[in-house]
Amino acid sequence: MKIKLTKTIFWQIGFSLLILSFFFCTAKVTANPENDLQKRPLLDELIILSTIGNIPDETSKIVDYQDKVDLFVVVKDREKNYYLGTDDSIPDKIKINNKIYSMEDGTLKRWNKIAWGELNIEWYRIMPKMKPSRPRSQYEWYSNVITEGPKEGEFAEYVVIEYTQTPLDETGWSIALTNEIGTARFRAELSYDGK
Repeated sequence: MKIKLTKTIFWQIGFSLLILSFFFCTAKVTANPENDLQKRPLLDELIILSTIGNIPDETSKIVDYQDKVDLFVVVKDREKNYYLGTDDSIPDKIKINNKIYSMEDGTLKRWNKIAWGELNIEWYRIMPKMKPSRPRSQYEWYSNVITEGPKEGEFAEYVVIEYTQTPLDETGWSIALTNEIGTARFRAELSYDGK
């Protein structure tokens, strides 16, 4: 009788602990922010970073012809989280406004395309037009001075240089630039959730 009573008490205690542990585990799982994957970030800003082999940052670079230049897109959400890429093939550290953001300290995150959807990123090269669309005279090049007649060489007006953008074949979080001579400007455009 004593043995049966001891077994019953231990069985009831064990069953009670099992039920309690189930409730605690459920509470822990539902309270874990890692499980809140369905919460979609509200995007606020798109930032282009560049690197020549160091930590990517937002500053313009003067590079040598042989330098390997890579461009990256970083997305900032309204909660000031920064996202770069979807996998580890992209740097795990960036610098914005002289502050380092990294995967290691949690200030830089990877975009979760399974939970939040795909970001479509397109790249464009921005180049100045060689000639203005509407030249002021027979002289068809850019000039802030009068180029003909008795007032030749005198200041005429500030001429705004016009630019064109050409889509690049590369898309995605990063592109590697080809070696070219001259100044290059780039633009990235992001579409997400049909916008």
